[in-house]
Amino acid sequence: MGSGSDDVGPGEVDHAGDVRSLGDVEWMVLGASVRGAQHRRDGRPNQDAIGWWPPDGVSHAVAVAVADGHGHPRGVRAERGAAFAVEAALAVATAPDGVSCGPGGAAILLSEVPYLLSRSWSERVRADLEADPPSEDELELVVAAGGDHARDVLRRNPQVIYGTTVVLAVATPAGFSFAQLGDGDVLIVAPDGQVQRPLGRDDELIANRTWSLAMADAPQRFRTAVVPAHMPVEMIIVATDGYSNSYRDAAGFDQVGADMLSTVRLHGPAELASNLPGWLEATSGEGSGDDISVGVIMRLGQEP
Repeated sequence: MGSGSDDVGPGEVDHAGDVRSLGDVEWMVLGASVRGAQHRRDGRPNQDAIGWWPPDGVSHAVAVAVADGHGHPRGVRAERGAAFAVEAALAVATAPDGVSCGPGGAAILLSEVPYLLSRSWSERVRADLEADPPSEDELELVVAAGGDHARDVLRRNPQVIYGTTVVLAVATPAGFSFAQLGDGDVLIVAPDGQVQRPLGRDDELIANRTWSLAMADAPQRFRTAVVPAHMPVEMIIVATDGYSNSYRDAAGFDQVGADMLSTVRLHGPAELASNLPGWLEATSGEGSGDDISVGVIMRLGQEP
């Protein structure tokens, strides 16, 4: 699973993804996470994370998650928070009791996953805080950014230094399920290249505002959606907001879906896997300057 590095997710940059079966359909999962151009200039790490399941072999269901650790100065452990978010998302999506991948999982996702994911993330954060309490240097950075008020916030809720968003996509024989907290994007690409967004816009997210797993009401802030299996889905793209923020408008970003589908049909998935990191680095450099993480689920055996 990815951990917010500059590399592609599982398998590193040259990994072309893993074949999955969804009923009688085979799927491939691949992805990349790159450090943003502005982060490089500022000397900040990649605060995104990416991961997918299963990491190898064939399965009837697949899941991919991306997370964007908050760039706010008090987010001194945001990259850890993002990695924990991806771990929690995939753990919930692939739990033995079938929360998302078993019979009826799509319906259960609507009511259960936001709570289970938030709880799983918090458990990971609490364990990390216990094993590695915030250092004096970290505390000084938090206070320098927000003054004594920031110190009070940290005292009440130390999880804020791990703040992050998360986006999860799951494909099962019963259909496709999505859960999202905060900014980021999910695109569904049809066989004709048309792009749909299964999750509606959150009108409360304006400017740089976003929701966080560190918030007490995080489960209530999730958006979820289910798309039935009979819908024409050739590709699913999940991305942190550094990607769409690099485009002038939604239409320009939607074209990414059609372009990726065309690349796979003309040159194969390996071409997309090998070129994706470079494309994302160029996009960040010419656009938002932010970290970018992108996960792709695609149907194999596609015809032009």
